[in-house]
Amino acid sequence: MRLEVLELIAAIVKYGSISAAARNCHIQQTTLSAAVRSVESELDIQIFERQYNGVILTSHGEELMKRALPMLELYHEMQHINHIEDRLLLLHINRFLYSYFCYDVMPELQMRFPGPSMAVSMAEENPLQNPMANDFHIGIGCCSPGEWQSRKRQAREMGLTLTKLFTSEFVAYVSKDSPLGSLQELGTSETLRGQSVIFANSVCKDMFFQANLTDVVGSYSIMDPFDPVQMLHSVSRNKMLAFAVDRRLIPSRFYPELENVVCLPIVEPNNSSRRYMQHYLICREHKHRAKNERELVDFIINKLRDLEPG
Repeated sequence: MRLEVLELIAAIVKYGSISAAARNCHIQQTTLSAAVRSVESELDIQIFERQYNGVILTSHGEELMKRALPMLELYHEMQHINHIEDRLLLLHINRFLYSYFCYDVMPELQMRFPGPSMAVSMAEENPLQNPMANDFHIGIGCCSPGEWQSRKRQAREMGLTLTKLFTSEFVAYVSKDSPLGSLQELGTSETLRGQSVIFANSVCKDMFFQANLTDVVGSYSIMDPFDPVQMLHSVSRNKMLAFAVDRRLIPSRFYPELENVVCLPIVEPNNSSRRYMQHYLICREHKHRAKNERELVDFIINKLRDLEPG
């Protein structure tokens, strides 16, 4: 019995059917069925019981998997011996979090994990849409809270793991010297009349357009990707109003600039949740990660979960 055959059986357990496992493992269904039969014949057991919507493990099959999975995990770890230190780890970070990650997370990451080389690139809100999604090691995406379950399903279908991190929101920044600086929140179109507005990115712009506010403001421009230096400069010196990510995602080195601005929560009609973003980490399954990579993933998760308020 070869370990590769046990991996195929584990794939059937994961995907719930022989056809789904064959599709995701890129082999013929007949080949996969033959592999299962060979193990059943060798051990004189029945591994799966067929059902109308797939297969489930028999009691013998459960015993087999209980012994096989630790073997497979050890096998994958052995495959990375003398390899992880030389491998380039690719990190894809969504546009909202990119500046914060580069300034506040990456230096500590490189200090704690000097072994593997790391390359950081800016990603779309959904790194899973990247045609190279199966090649990267760690991605940080984001979506509206209502899209979370669909992203989770998409990751599972691609054999990747999704971990929920924190929720951020879009807010408005105004200069303390602005007439809007005395407000507690930004909620009516009249407060925006004649204002010069800058959007942190296209998502903020879309939210603004959906609220039918384009005819109210005097002018607007768009930053994409988000640049905290440009945003704070536009607000504090040019007296513009900025729609951007909340201050938790602004790198700490720019906090002195924040002393000159006021951060206002946005009140939307009908309790809309469009201004909230759920951030998540996506990576390869645990068994496909070497030890250093697992520790690095755990560090990033813990570091970014600290951004959750309360």
